[in-house]
Amino acid sequence: MEGACKQANVSYRPHDLRHFHVNGLIAAGCDVATVQRALGHSKATTTLDTYFHLWPTAEDRTCKAAATLLADSLRTAIGMHAV
Repeated sequence: MEGACKQANVSYRPHDLRHFHVNGLIAAGCDVATVQRALGHSKATTTLDTYFHLWPTAEDRTCKAAATLLADSLRTAIGMHAV
């Protein structure tokens, strides 16, 4: 893999691809146990110690919910005026 990356002038390491995979799983809403199994960690604490910062906080979820609510309200308001 490293030889192919060098040939392609890409500086990614296999571990970077693993981190990218974890980011995708967490962004898709996977829980700790699911990510733990995907990574082959024997303990959930290993997963959390390494990747805790990637899970959304309550603030993140609140902001996302508010943005969705606002977007849905705007779509409804625009749709009502288009008729």
